[in-house]
Amino acid sequence: MNDFDFAEPSPADLAAIEAEWPQVQADLDLLADPDVIDALVDGLAVAELAAMTGLDRRRLRRATAHTLRVVAEFAARPVTPHHICRDVYLLETGMTDDCQYGCKVMTCTKCGSQRVWHRDVYGCPLGRQAVA
Repeated sequence: MNDFDFAEPSPADLAAIEAEWPQVQADLDLLADPDVIDALVDGLAVAELAAMTGLDRRRLRRATAHTLRVVAEFAARPVTPHHICRDVYLLETGMTDDCQYGCKVMTCTKCGSQRVWHRDVYGCPLGRQAVA
């Protein structure tokens, strides 16, 4: 058995992505502005830096300040522990109402999230598809 879980992202995974989104959006905003990109490219060469207009420098400073603010806000957030709900953490807590084959409701002992475990051994067609 391997440690990989190819299921859909868990609520914890989605929350981690959501927490990182302001940083991603700030970087995308920075890259979406052609004037900022031009200023960054100009800023790569020292000789070109001297040739930048005042407006280019101001745009670059403003974009850099925005990105640094978002990074600081992201860094100040509390870190929540993250894990993948592996089979070793799952505990049977009931039977599902929506599957006639007696598939189980499993609860993660680490985070408390629940999922239905459709298994081929119960004769469940959804479980058979997961194995194939």
